[in-house]
Amino acid sequence: MRQTLRIWIAISLAAPALATEPTDPEFERFVAEQQQAFSDYQQRETVAFEQFVQAWQQAESDYAKQVAQQWPDALLPDKTRWVSYSDDLHRRMQVNFDTGEVVVEVLDSSNADADVQQARHEIAKLANTSAEEALRHDPVVIAFDRNFNNSSHQQQGYLATPNLAVRGKTILTAAMANETLQGTPAVSHQGNRTTIKFTMPSKALNERAAQYLPNVVQQAQRWKLPPDLIMAVIQTESSFNPLARSPVPAFGLMQIVPGSAGKDVTAFLDGQPRILSPQYLYQADNNIEAGSVYLHLLGDRYFSEVRDPQSKSYLMIAAYNTGPGNVAKALSYTTSLDLASAAANNMSADEVYQKLQAALPAEETKNYLRKVNARRQIYQQQFKEM
Repeated sequence: MRQTLRIWIAISLAAPALATEPTDPEFERFVAEQQQAFSDYQQRETVAFEQFVQAWQQAESDYAKQVAQQWPDALLPDKTRWVSYSDDLHRRMQVNFDTGEVVVEVLDSSNADADVQQARHEIAKLANTSAEEALRHDPVVIAFDRNFNNSSHQQQGYLATPNLAVRGKTILTAAMANETLQGTPAVSHQGNRTTIKFTMPSKALNERAAQYLPNVVQQAQRWKLPPDLIMAVIQTESSFNPLARSPVPAFGLMQIVPGSAGKDVTAFLDGQPRILSPQYLYQADNNIEAGSVYLHLLGDRYFSEVRDPQSKSYLMIAAYNTGPGNVAKALSYTTSLDLASAAANNMSADEVYQKLQAALPAEETKNYLRKVNARRQIYQQQFKEM
């Protein structure tokens, strides 16, 4: 439908220049109807994306309020940390993929030794807990699906998947869980809270990264991207946490925002923008494909006129974090991508990097560019040694 409307709009715009006879009133009316239908479609699309964001943020807010009744620091899952609570909210587990810690906290404990044994059991269980199972029991995902995933949104192009799966991946690999349990946990008490802290092995990050390397190489070849760039973006976005999320909301390994990058990706792949569901984006292969396509679009569409590959990569990295418009402003003080590209072409790659570090408005994006660039160099060396 969208493609048909585009064709008729193009015809209507070209018709006055080509016509030698007065335009047929019926044809004019038909074109006007198609233009109105296209406008209505765009409006429905915008509303659907807004409702998606509202439904997710409401589900998170409601659960945070519920958790706060027991836990003053009502932690929820984020980009680099998976958090789960027992049904009675008396136990909390955190797997921090960034710091390499697994922390189990218990309220109103009466037996610390028993709590340590239970914590060990829960960590061992993570090696057999798929992301599918974790999401199936996630209160925020359940509430969001109940409020949003209905037939009207399906008709609007809501792209879900029948099973909540990150295919074949568990929260911790068996090796990571076993090596974590070999250490002696640190146990502390404060108020009514007992905290049991385990440390994952130092090689845990490399083990997690290795799980996704085949997907990364496949998408890098498909979209003509350096695999080290994709790996560095994943590490910076999520520390290879397959259940990463942020309040924007953004989901999965490469932190895809359904209402921005997701729209660009689906419009490119499917011919029309669609809403990528959390379940869809929590599948690792889907997520890596979406993130890779967005990087491809940043380089091949938004900054296609930038000649120097290194300069272009700096712009792509910064834009992945803050959007191409903000990157254009940093280079040209306007949102014009043409002016920004022209400015980049008048600088060396080092000058482009320094300009971004000086002119980008958000410190977060400056740090993001530094981190991804540094991690790229590490992955480049690793790929050479493979």
